Amino acid sequence: MRLKQQERLVFIVGALKRGTYPSAERLAADIAAFTSRQGFDGGVSTKTIYRDLEHLKNEFDAPIYYDEIRHGYFLQDPQWVYPTRELVGEKLFAAVLSESLSRPVLPISMQRSLGEAMDVQIAAGDPDDIDAALLDAVVFATGATPGLCPEVFDTVMTAWRQQRRLRLSYTRPGAAPVTRNVDVHAVFLAEGAWYARVYCHLRHDLRSLALHRVTDPEILDAEFERSPQVAESLRGQNVFDYETMDDIIVHCSPEKAPIISERDWFPGQEVRSLPDGGVELRFPQAPRPLLVRWVLSYGGHLVLRQPVGVIAEIRRAAEGILAGHGGEGA
Repeated sequence: MRLKQQERLVFIVGALKRGTYPSAERLAADIAAFTSRQGFDGGVSTKTIYRDLEHLKNEFDAPIYYDEIRHGYFLQDPQWVYPTRELVGEKLFAAVLSESLSRPVLPISMQRSLGEAMDVQIAAGDPDDIDAALLDAVVFATGATPGLCPEVFDTVMTAWRQQRRLRLSYTRPGAAPVTRNVDVHAVFLAEGAWYARVYCHLRHDLRSLALHRVTDPEILDAEFERSPQVAESLRGQNVFDYETMDDIIVHCSPEKAPIISERDWFPGQEVRSLPDGGVELRFPQAPRPLLVRWVLSYGGHLVLRQPVGVIAEIRRAAEGILAGHGGEGA
């Protein structure tokens, strides 16, 4: 797979606007490096770059000139804008804003690639469309995130894109590493960590593997066909194959009712008011560990009414917290 001509032209304009006086050889190398990081071979020859430069000058009147001293190309008018723009105005700003928000949760290699891709879009747009002061005020607030090896992430992403089987070593907390052959059907972010939804040939079933627990990934020759149904299943909340509970009823205190009522916590949520000013929430189904964690996180403002088996689990967890903090159970 190679960059289309329009994509190359925009890439070249972006490089020229940075004022680094790139040569045709440098442009060809940069395009090859950029596409390689995307997981495919997109190298082009210097002859292709020369043709692209001439096309920009002849078809779009681009003010491109060659500097004999710096041995590279430049735009005589740095404000010149590539005439065909897919992202302008609010759309361009929205794209750059999305890049700013997503950058903190991406591994280093993808941060670099995303930044380069957005540089290309910005180069093809009008600088007035981007309010730098607003972007500087965008803050991504996230909790603790596990360390992730960039090489591991890149290898998993390549296997996913190319639909190639992957051999890896996977270590669960407190257990010895296990070698698995897997087919990566989807990659997703959950609670600040990256996971792969895979078909595991060792377990003969689907599994969600935390990428920070993966070591020594190796792409194999065997191919597979990605299943869109696997990716679609991740749109729900049970991405870790947790045990689920049915017919759930939770009561919320009047103090926290306004906050609790403004969000959908689990699919199928129904909310009704209680006489004391609190609210009752009903869910047809929810993952058991997530339900327990959610109820405990509100420190007594949420009270589980059913199912009974989970009520006992929450009580034991609360007693353990009390004991650990010097309460009566200590």
